[in-house]
This record gives sequence, C-alpha cells and structure tokens, in this order.
Amino acid sequence: MKPVTPWNPAKAIPCPAGTACNTFRQLVEAKDEEIMLATWACFYDKSPEQDAFFIIWDGKLSTTKGGKHPSVFVQNFTNGTSPSGAIGYGPLSGQNWENIKGHSILEFTYDDLGSEFQFSDFIWDSDKPDALLIAHLVTTIRKSTGRFVWKKDVFVGPPQEPQQFTGICLRFK
Repeated sequence: MKPVTPWNPAKAIPCPAGTACNTFRQLVEAKDEEIMLATWACFYDKSPEQDAFFIIWDGKLSTTKGGKHPSVFVQNFTNGTSPSGAIGYGPLSGQNWENIKGHSILEFTYDDLGSEFQFSDFIWDSDKPDALLIAHLVTTIRKSTGRFVWKKDVFVGPPQEPQQFTGICLRFK
C-alpha cells in the first residue's frame, strides 16, 4: 500500500527549534516511509538538545499481531531511530493485549474523548482475574492546540512520584 504523503519537504516544518525537530526534518527530507505515514508529530518541551519525539498514524493502515486494526499507531524516535517500532492502540475505546517476558501482560488502550484523545499502556503482572497493575502510562492530546501530557505511574516497589512530560503535537492530515 502506498502511503499518502502529507509532508512537503520543500516547505518549512513548524516544529519547535531543537535537535528533535532537526532530526524530524531530516527524516521528512529523506521521505522516510514511517514518517510519511504520520498524521501527528509530537515534540517534548524538555531540553532542545534532547533528540526524542513520537509520531502517530492511522491504525487502519496496518494490523497488529492479532490481526486487528487499532485506532492509532504510536512510534517513538530517539536520535533518528525507532528500535521498538510502532505500537497499536485500541480499537476505539478498546484494547490490545500482548504477552511480555515472564507472564506479564501489556494492555494498549485508545479513547477519543471529544476535544482530546488519549492512549495508555497498562502493565499487569499476569493475565489472571486478580492481576496486579504494575504501571500505567498515559498520553493525552488536546485536538485544538496539539498540547500533550505524558504521565507514568508505578504502583509496585518503593513509593515514587509520577513522572510527567509535556509538549506539542503538530497535525498534518
């Protein structure tokens, strides 16, 4: 399937100044296949020297390992590479499950909340009904402004303050 190309390398890309934006522009200019699929490109508000961003693309463009179409795929980039690939979230108001090392389970959910949408990772210690929630990671994006908040809560081990990052997403489709 040939992707629709929403990016025009000849035009300036209005991402926040910094290393992550420069890397993103390089990938656009190279017509990187995964970047060309993106409907959103998201940049963290942290130090401009850090080279990390993520993209979001329509889940109908591919299927997950279980053969389902998720609502969205999310792909993280660090230093211009994406070693973990894309993760499918959803289907709409639903979840995908994946077994990981040991007997832990990852649950990937997606919810369209009207003015915002969010995708979450739930990490469980097993697939049993009495499973213990180990951690919860959630990203919420405001559709009108593109502002996002990423938050991580860990529920096992010594008490920890939740981690939180903010940033801006640019919508291209």
